[in-house]
Amino acid sequence: MAKQRETWQDQRRVINGTVNRLNSGTIKPLIQELFQKVNLVRLRGPLCKSVLSAAVSSPKYSDVYAAIIAVVNSKLPEVGEL
Repeated sequence: MAKQRETWQDQRRVINGTVNRLNSGTIKPLIQELFQKVNLVRLRGPLCKSVLSAAVSSPKYSDVYAAIIAVVNSKLPEVGEL
């Protein structure tokens, strides 16, 4: 149980760190990193929460956040529904 919680927390940190580093120049490598390191189907809630929080705090990057959600939605439609 503790190992599972630790894994979940690590993946959540990866999501938050990736979203915080997003900009128009880094979007492609960061999306690839996100798909490789994180189970996005399982952690779709933290992904959505992180993107929404970042979009509210930095509205000038809203196009970048929309792009990452569009890519995730095209690859994993069940995540895009959320």
